[in-house]
Amino acid sequence: MKFKCISRVVVALLSLVAPSIAAADDWPRWRGPGGDGICHEKGLLESWPKDLKPLWSAEVGKGYSGPVAKDGRVYQFSLIGGDDTLTCYDANTGKPLWTESYDGGWDGSYPGTRATPYIEGDRIYTLGGSGELTARELASGEQLWRMNVLRKGAGGSALSWAQASNPLIDGDLIYVQGGSGGRVGIGVNKNTGEIVWRSEARTNGGYAHPILADVGGRKQLILFASDGPMAIDPASGRTIWQREFKNGPGVNASEPIYRDGHLFVTAAYGMGAMMLKLTPKGAQPAWENSQIEGRFQPAILDGDYLYVNSEGTLVCMKWPNNEIKWKTGNKDKNLLGLGGSIVRINKDKMILLSQSGRLTLAKATPEGFMQISTIPDLVEGSEVWATPAIHNGKLYAKGERELVCVDLKAD
Repeated sequence: MKFKCISRVVVALLSLVAPSIAAADDWPRWRGPGGDGICHEKGLLESWPKDLKPLWSAEVGKGYSGPVAKDGRVYQFSLIGGDDTLTCYDANTGKPLWTESYDGGWDGSYPGTRATPYIEGDRIYTLGGSGELTARELASGEQLWRMNVLRKGAGGSALSWAQASNPLIDGDLIYVQGGSGGRVGIGVNKNTGEIVWRSEARTNGGYAHPILADVGGRKQLILFASDGPMAIDPASGRTIWQREFKNGPGVNASEPIYRDGHLFVTAAYGMGAMMLKLTPKGAQPAWENSQIEGRFQPAILDGDYLYVNSEGTLVCMKWPNNEIKWKTGNKDKNLLGLGGSIVRINKDKMILLSQSGRLTLAKATPEGFMQISTIPDLVEGSEVWATPAIHNGKLYAKGERELVCVDLKAD
């Protein structure tokens, strides 16, 4: 499939501006409408037929960005011919509707895109591996503004494995984590692309998605930086607190999980996991566990239980205690791999996409884990690290060079 970057064809005009809260069947950002890896769509299959095949597939470029979807369209951000490229497809047929790109994609270690696009209202935002933050019209792909978050914002240079931290939008601001040798983060006006603040802290950024936490009625922007987690005032960029949690290579990549005053962080390379108890002014360790190591795929907190890909083993923990309910065994090693992702569906089911392209449906509850159905080779690749999206009963998965659609809707 050839992509032409000159197209700005508006296939259908949007008659209404979309609300800021996504519909239940939209997947407008990384890890779904709530950013928590939980799909609330109803009517999905409880088991898969053995002859389940993809509805369509499309050739795409390099990268690890996940697909996003809204209003019957799916969007994929990838590196094509050295250019960061965003393509919009008809979600039902896979027909390309428009394609837009710019020069300067990441061609260093593990070439390709990292961060997943973010849809809000009638715009879609992307962050390239070299730090290019771009706003486009959702209907046409037309660029509205573009700025480099390193050269014009945080300063310093790209991280060794590029800028991978997914941007976070709240109100009029986009929060973006910095790179190496500059500010740890910046706040950007989502309407204009102008810098609103640069963080007080100067330290190497991390690869994990930032989150917002309501701590005692005060908002804290949590960044999992290279040296460890830290909280920033989301209005000014001033540091509230920071804790050391640094592994050998300084790679913190798994999104922190927060609820009710407790913050869970985990990292690989021999680091482990830690639970922090937060206050409006600080953070204190509640417990540490060296046996839980989430490399870069984040955990899912569903009710009072946390599900973690710990170096290829799925672990269920009681929240917020340091109590492990169960772990998958050696026979289940192929379910995830170090970079496999998980998505919660149907309240008690879980979809696992392994880093080798295997798709599995399982029952996962605090009582245990049981495989139900498997598609052995849904997509090709040995580094399938993009989190899949679910939209209108269909699952969209990004492989090494392809985007695949599978219908999971029950009759």
